Amino acid sequence: MEDIMNKAIVAIGLGLALSGAAFAQEKSAKEQLVGAWTLVAVTSEMDDGQIGEPFGPSPKGVMIFSDDGHFSLFQSRAEIPKIAANDRAKATPEEAQSIVASSICLLRHILG
Repeated sequence: MEDIMNKAIVAIGLGLALSGAAFAQEKSAKEQLVGAWTLVAVTSEMDDGQIGEPFGPSPKGVMIFSDDGHFSLFQSRAEIPKIAANDRAKATPEEAQSIVASSICLLRHILG
């Protein structure tokens, strides 16, 4: 799973860097990545070659690249289940499992 996430991070980063290359050619790829990015899609290739959307067709999220090489990512389904008690400390096991299955957060040092 970690290998898949690392490949996904690199692919996303390269896609972001290359998409702005025409307007920011004087900056390195690392410099072009620095900043906050809004997530627009999440796809995953399955073992059988099919493409899936693990967070649905309209995921929510943000990716942040700092100039010292740190990276953070939060992504979720568009609709995360609500906790009936309106208090995360009082979530039922089913509510907690549903939320965990609908979102992911990742923090890493990837550059430099």
